[in-house]
Amino acid sequence: MKAAVFMLMFNLSISSPNGQAQDEIINVYSKRFDSLQECNQFLDNYGSLIRGRGVSTFQSFLKSGYKVRLKNVSCQQP
Repeated sequence: MKAAVFMLMFNLSISSPNGQAQDEIINVYSKRFDSLQECNQFLDNYGSLIRGRGVSTFQSFLKSGYKVRLKNVSCQQP
């Protein structure tokens, strides 16, 4: 039997240069864990870093003027 896999799931919204929120919500899976407990522990330890540098990293992928907002980061099964 295959063991459950959990991953960090980033839920992001994007705003255009004029500040209008886009309709699309972007979900990005990152970092694999073998258990929900392991994933949650990682979030407890590194949540503030994820919300800071993680958002900056996503922001760097966007065209100038667009803004990314982290709506949620959680442990999910892909």
